[in-house]
Amino acid sequence: MLQLIADVVGVGRADPQCIIINDYGTPTAQQKERFLETSKITRNLTAVKNRCFLPLSYDEVTPGPRNAAAVVAIARWLHPAAFGLPADGS
Repeated sequence: MLQLIADVVGVGRADPQCIIINDYGTPTAQQKERFLETSKITRNLTAVKNRCFLPLSYDEVTPGPRNAAAVVAIARWLHPAAFGLPADGS
């Protein structure tokens, strides 16, 4: 639990524009998003205010062959125009 608290405090200081969520096990990705939206430390972050979350599977965020697909997913998410998509990525 101490590591989680330290990580949340670090994220709070960094004020990221977007957050990648490891969609693995419990809590679910949706529950993790809800935590970020309700935590006093994270609810005012730019990424949270803009709901800029990208859930990736465990296989995509841990070392392995699915990392290449994750890199493409992240690139499309952050730079949709480079892939011929509208700015909102839809």
